[in-house]
Amino acid sequence: MKNVTHLKNLPPLNKLRLASNKLTEIPDGVFNNTTITDLNLQFNQIATVATKAFDHMPKLKRLSIMYNKPTLWDNNWLDGSSELSILLVNDNQITEIPDEAFKNYHDVFRLDLGHNKISRISMKAFHNVGHIHMLDLANNEIDSWNPDWVANVSIDDIDLNWNKFNAGKESE
Repeated sequence: MKNVTHLKNLPPLNKLRLASNKLTEIPDGVFNNTTITDLNLQFNQIATVATKAFDHMPKLKRLSIMYNKPTLWDNNWLDGSSELSILLVNDNQITEIPDEAFKNYHDVFRLDLGHNKISRISMKAFHNVGHIHMLDLANNEIDSWNPDWVANVSIDDIDLNWNKFNAGKESE
């Protein structure tokens, strides 16, 4: 199974589990305007997620795309999916977090970006995010911490274990 285009006409669902299906891409619009609250795409081979793949999923609360192969984070993902509270994107190949990466969701219970290859976090990456209960950035390539990244965000817990911090390096 290369992609999920043929799933466009599913009946109304709360949960959709597509784990371990050898999916390689998620095209625009496949899940738009669905009633899905929990979407599990973990353990596939997804390298490409189109910009509008997860747009207009008004009931989506949990999205798991962990253990796949995307290298880029698209700051336009999940437009119109404002109920999202758990985003699991760990164990992928993401290298940087761009400006306003999470602009489409303002109150996140869990944001897991651990076990990627993140070495760069934009100064405005968390711009427009109000609260994150748990931010996991463990096991990445981060070599310094800049408090300005999260200056306007309320965060309860941050995991930065197993990164590349150097006590003498200034943050950018």
